[in-house]
Amino acid sequence: RHRFDFSFSGLKTAVARWVEAREAAGEPVPVADVAASFQEAVADTLTRKAVRACQIHDIETLVVVGGVVLIAWMRRAYANLPALAVGDLRFSARWVVWGWLVPIVNLFRPKQIMDDLWRASHPLAPPFSSSWRLGPGSFWCHLWWWGLLLGAALGLAGHDLIASNAARSVR
Repeated sequence: RHRFDFSFSGLKTAVARWVEAREAAGEPVPVADVAASFQEAVADTLTRKAVRACQIHDIETLVVVGGVVLIAWMRRAYANLPALAVGDLRFSARWVVWGWLVPIVNLFRPKQIMDDLWRASHPLAPPFSSSWRLGPGSFWCHLWWWGLLLGAALGLAGHDLIASNAARSVR
């Protein structure tokens, strides 16, 4: 096995056995804590191995692409809403993808779609009705969207700053 392989089968097995042991003992399983711990272990391992690989191979820039996976998940989840008895969707599943790609529209459509996913998948949303739209929004959806927009703005500003410093050093 190569030292930069990303396999988490051992971690998954350990977590599954730990959960099974807790359940067999009749103890509650702190699902949120287990999920957060698993996520932290995976993120730490991925980060450590990626940074180390960059150092060894003298790579100065590492680009992490998660947006494609998010868009694929959002499209599939939105397309599945009718199967969950959610009626009267505002957009077609195609707009999940196009909403990210069309200028100006990409500043609000992905957030609208994520809000729809949040509200429509709520356990108390009435089936085959459009009243699910009246459900409460999510603080997490707002935080995600504003964090994404802020990150993009800071990334663009940082890129411009680096480019202007590079231009000055050439003169």
